[in-house]
Amino acid sequence: MASEIPRYELQKAPALLQHLKEMADPPTEFTSLMLISLSMLPIGSAKDEFWLDFNRSVVEFAERYLGKVFEIAATERGVLIKMTDFNQVNINSDIKVALLRLIQEHFPENFGMVDQSRLVRVIDLRFAKKAALKLMERLVGSDEEEKPPEFHKMRRLQEDDIGMVVTVSEQLGAEQFSKVFIRDQKVAVIQPGQAAQPVMHEYFIGMDMLKKHVFKQVELRGSGNLFNQLTITLDQLVLNAYGELNPGGTKCSINLNVESVFTKGFQALVDAGRDDVFANIVFEFRQANILQHFEEYMIANELITS
Repeated sequence: MASEIPRYELQKAPALLQHLKEMADPPTEFTSLMLISLSMLPIGSAKDEFWLDFNRSVVEFAERYLGKVFEIAATERGVLIKMTDFNQVNINSDIKVALLRLIQEHFPENFGMVDQSRLVRVIDLRFAKKAALKLMERLVGSDEEEKPPEFHKMRRLQEDDIGMVVTVSEQLGAEQFSKVFIRDQKVAVIQPGQAAQPVMHEYFIGMDMLKKHVFKQVELRGSGNLFNQLTITLDQLVLNAYGELNPGGTKCSINLNVESVFTKGFQALVDAGRDDVFANIVFEFRQANILQHFEEYMIANELITS
């Protein structure tokens, strides 16, 4: 890993947090925090040369603009830098060129799939210092002594991680997977002056159990489209386990992505049940997901209703 390469011994995330805390308000030496991420790459196959080149690219960039580099996680680097209206175009261009060259050299097959908006994120400390502090506090924690040694090895979600969830499901089988990873909670109707009346159960994947058993060193927040793809995969696992979750076909609720209605897993649920299989199922879709795929949602709505 990068921290094992002596030539580029980088300060860690706690040092960056401390630097932000001690920084003048408004800041003078550094005005921006650049968050550099290569979490979209399949780093499980990365060789030592990749980590050396990754650190070299970021360090040389930072030195060019008198910045300071910190290792936030395996694939994450933070750069404190003085950015102005005159140099911000060059700064953003230089770091993106360096990172794209790195990706083309070491992961050419992934070059066309890189979301450049996730490569570099800039936080203007003159206006958003509190946001930067909150972000680093979440990553580092307020009490370092309470964190396990492996905490700072956290990395962002990757495509291989999604495949790992599927592998775990296949190894356990639908019944055992549902017992370990799928949670349920009661949905109740509350009328004025009356006690709450349970009407159904809601089924969902327990993300805490996934982090405990599958994603021990993975930071799921801020993973963008990959996290969305993960939730679609999780939808399939819930649909596949529906028979074990609700063998009696009682009234229940399932959270889904709109995209999941058009998958083989959803069709399998339709084919495996009675004609009235959906009579006791409430499908829940997030508003943001509906707005993002509104036309597809309308088609999904018609399909489920039919």
